[in-house]
Amino acid sequence: MPQPPRRFSPGRILRGALVGAGLLFATCGALPQARAGGSAESVFLVVNERSWSSLSIANHYIRLRDIPASNVFYLDWQDDNERIDSETCRTKLLKPVFAEIRRRGLHDHIDYVVYSADFPWLIDCTDDATLEIMPPVLAPQASLTGVTFFHEWFVNRQNDYRFFKANGYYRPFADKAAPSSQGFRSWFGWNEEGRLLEAGGMGYTLSAMLGVTSGRGNSTGEVMQALTAAVKADYSKPVGKMYYAKSDDIRSTTRHDLFPLAVEAIKNEGADAEIVEGTLPSNRPDVLGLMTGTAEFSMLDSRCKLRPGAIAENLTSLSGVMYEPFGQTPISEFVRGGAALTAGPIYEPFAVPDKFANPYIQLHYVRGCTAAEAYYQATHGPYQMLVLGDPLCKPWARPAPVALEGIRTGETVAGLIRFVPTGGFEGGAPVSRFELYIDGLLYNKCLPGEGWILDTRALPDGYHELRAMAIGKEPLEWRAGSITSLVVANRQAQLTLSRDGEKDAPLKWGVPAVLKAAASQEGAPPVGIIIMQGTRRIGQIIGASGELRFDPRMLGVGPVRLQAFALGAAGGKSDVVSAPLELYVEPSDPLPTYTIEGGAKFAPGALLTAGKKPARALESQAFTDCLREAQVGAGESFEITGMFNVEEDGVYQFHLRHALQLEVLVDDQLLSDAEHARFTIDYVPVPLATGLHKLTLRGKVLKQPGLDVRFGLRGLRVMSPASMSHVAK
Repeated sequence: MPQPPRRFSPGRILRGALVGAGLLFATCGALPQARAGGSAESVFLVVNERSWSSLSIANHYIRLRDIPASNVFYLDWQDDNERIDSETCRTKLLKPVFAEIRRRGLHDHIDYVVYSADFPWLIDCTDDATLEIMPPVLAPQASLTGVTFFHEWFVNRQNDYRFFKANGYYRPFADKAAPSSQGFRSWFGWNEEGRLLEAGGMGYTLSAMLGVTSGRGNSTGEVMQALTAAVKADYSKPVGKMYYAKSDDIRSTTRHDLFPLAVEAIKNEGADAEIVEGTLPSNRPDVLGLMTGTAEFSMLDSRCKLRPGAIAENLTSLSGVMYEPFGQTPISEFVRGGAALTAGPIYEPFAVPDKFANPYIQLHYVRGCTAAEAYYQATHGPYQMLVLGDPLCKPWARPAPVALEGIRTGETVAGLIRFVPTGGFEGGAPVSRFELYIDGLLYNKCLPGEGWILDTRALPDGYHELRAMAIGKEPLEWRAGSITSLVVANRQAQLTLSRDGEKDAPLKWGVPAVLKAAASQEGAPPVGIIIMQGTRRIGQIIGASGELRFDPRMLGVGPVRLQAFALGAAGGKSDVVSAPLELYVEPSDPLPTYTIEGGAKFAPGALLTAGKKPARALESQAFTDCLREAQVGAGESFEITGMFNVEEDGVYQFHLRHALQLEVLVDDQLLSDAEHARFTIDYVPVPLATGLHKLTLRGKVLKQPGLDVRFGLRGLRVMSPASMSHVAK
């Protein structure tokens, strides 16, 4: 007897229970087990909903990759965005993430956990108990992507993830024989020799961060540009070369003996590769991949250009450390140069080869693996490596347009519908099976030539999305497919969502947006309407119709898809789903250069005024202790003002760590008004024009007077009160 389908929707989350069951079954025979990941349906994207940068990068990635709404988790992250301890990581990040995957019914097809910006990249495991004293080379500092990959060990406080050869997905190789390549699924089990087991074994989850925009990271725009280039590179079979840079530096000698074998293997696959002397290829505009080993480098000075889709990787000690300031060139330089994927250690790795990708990373890539599959197959002990970029990029995979015969996109349907998936991979590569996803959930599979029958009465009326995916044969099992939308109309219920103003005009920060929703259906009217950005509630309307007014700043920047869900009085089957409303959000216009009356004189340092104390100029290099040094106590009010310059137009950001009642004003415009009982980050974006601007921090000390202020466009730097000025009276 066929199993009833599962359905995910924000409405279901708000009710806290599954909505109605119906019938969906495949008219097919026995199916082979799945053997690879690598598509939007297999990604679980985690977003820091407090951070405009995290939201904005996620907005672009969701649109670029067509990530289902069910696969996006907006997390109210209140802890640090650079470094946290292992217990905080377990209890507040990894456990909630994997619990949410299970709660949404996604656990059978999520292979990647991907983080947007403003999550901590360093996990300090110093307090974790160990059975033996571990040597410094197995230091208790791990990356977020590393502990996510090894989450089964990490969450259970097992230190096995710290060993050199912990990764069973790593593809071993003989002295002069290239490794095989294998597609990935998170439910695979591996033994210590890297053999895929029929049952048991250790499982992993591929992981990456889309970008880091604090410290030595990139601008939000740079991350978006790199992701856009990576997505465009899919299936492109780009022309160019993989370059291996060789030198006498230990960072190169650690692995350059394998360079000739990797070059030969890549050429045998029909791609091209070359070994060059030095740290970077010079004057090469065709870099499809790069492996080097050097403490410092400059992509600009080398005049080499990364082609879209390139994996760039450097063996050095501290390239994944994103604190500011710090030594060695960070991996954000590769992102700035357009790399699809890169990685670097967040702590001293001691030039251990197993901690870095081996030269065969590019071989796995040209065989058609995703960037993340290529990276983790080539890295035996990745627990300290921070992986940045688009894990799904796949320039050498093959596309597979899939059609659903029997239904048309946008069609209105009711009752039982029958349809058959057709299509195949470019070049005639065989299809092993098709998978059907409805509203992001895996519903069923079928063999080529067979199809599905769907009882639409199990779904609420309104808009639904069907994804038909073709799955290739082993060992890589490429995944590709198409999206079809349907309108279900079994109960003649309808829900519309629209906006005020011109349909295609962008929304702007600071300019209130108005949404209108209206539901109509037989019987009792809905109890209310919820408007969602994916699984994140934007607002609600009581009753069957109404308006919602909000500041688009809460959505971040970029393309945004909103949907309305009417909650029926009779329960789940009486819910109604609107068609998506596609919006584009832009930042407000840059604040112009701040003007001061002629004849004003400036004095060095920001100016602090607290209570009845005399105003004092701040001479410190950071705001951290300025309130404490001025003896501003609990319950006292204060104001800090200072002038600062920016050298180019752009969307800048402040990160303010504090446990204060605090208002943030730039050029006398209020940007943030927050109160925190414990140290928490306020993420405050502000578009600025080139020139002089005024910062005002006004507030009251609650218990602790600490204040940390960071500011920047490309990454963030500690803001120095001493480098500012104030108007002398």
